[in-house]
Amino acid sequence: MNCSDKKPLLSRLSKLFCTLVYLGVGVAGGVRFATVYLARASSFQLGGYLVAMGLFLLAVYVSMVLQTALHEAGHLVFGLLTGYRFCSFRLFGLMLKAEQGRLRFRRMKVAGTSGQCLMLPPPMQGQHLPYVWYNLGGVLFNFISAVVLFALCGLVGGYAGAVLFTAGCIGLAMGVLNGVPMRVGYVDNDGANLLAVHRGQGAPYAFWVQLMVNYSLGQGQRLGDMPDQWFVPTPGANLQNPLVATQQVLYCNRLMDTNNFAAALPAMQQLCSGSAITGLHRHLLTCDIIYCLLLTGDITGAKAAITKSQRQFMLAMRVNPGVARTIYLLSLVGGWPPDNNPQNTLAHFQRTLRYYPYPADAKAEYQLVQLAKQTLNQKADS
Repeated sequence: MNCSDKKPLLSRLSKLFCTLVYLGVGVAGGVRFATVYLARASSFQLGGYLVAMGLFLLAVYVSMVLQTALHEAGHLVFGLLTGYRFCSFRLFGLMLKAEQGRLRFRRMKVAGTSGQCLMLPPPMQGQHLPYVWYNLGGVLFNFISAVVLFALCGLVGGYAGAVLFTAGCIGLAMGVLNGVPMRVGYVDNDGANLLAVHRGQGAPYAFWVQLMVNYSLGQGQRLGDMPDQWFVPTPGANLQNPLVATQQVLYCNRLMDTNNFAAALPAMQQLCSGSAITGLHRHLLTCDIIYCLLLTGDITGAKAAITKSQRQFMLAMRVNPGVARTIYLLSLVGGWPPDNNPQNTLAHFQRTLRYYPYPADAKAEYQLVQLAKQTLNQKADS
């Protein structure tokens, strides 16, 4: 069963909107730098023009990094103010993570995201959970920084003012792109998550469960050892709500962790065909579907699940143990990628386990590979 995204039109519209926003930033910042250059140059000189454009590109890059850090800092600050506790802070591929009372640096990348701040939520009180400020904190920090930077650029002239103006434009753009509810790439943005929780129907509890599961994984606990009730949706919960659907994704992950593949396969296929899960979870579930198909000997079905979008995702997420596991097992049966041999894909899989910041997940993935190898060898011998 193809686990592709069911809303290609909305995906294209969100990409178009993001492109237009950042195109506007590029035009506004570029015009500001060009204006400074023309005001200072008595005549056009290619060298001076290239320097101005180089400064503009550098300002864009540095501003993107700083605004991303500010965005995640906003989640952290407002989370702490509303009763949450720190779990991890990721900026691009570098993660600062709380482990057994200590802070440690780890490496982790998630396709479609440049940063993430995850926190331990306060206890649920009925269906009430403070979620607004935690979700909006990053957007507010981007908007506040944009206002401050625009004010400063009015006081500072020349290229320094142009740099501040560009940084303000990027802060404004990041605030808009994270605040307007939409699915960006493989994940939902902050506005979409906030709207999903607000709609209720089990979503506040599902949001709380996802944060609790992340915290427990960070403390070395496996999904199979976590409380059963975390993986049971609220009665009447709507699977068209992305957060509720994600709770069901965790349920499927738990079935995989406990080796209940007979129940996991149809549950994952049903989620892919009739729910509002994100692209990130769709593609990760597809990896698990491929695993289950390989276990049953359905190599043809496993290969058929490797669509163009799935290949693109797996290449982008090769450092994820579940993806690396899938690539390795496919290489054993001559599936994909065609240019990799099992020895190379196994070495890559082992590297992902070595550096993955969640040891419980890494251990589970290692055991899944061992089980699959044993099963495939038995089928080859029979």
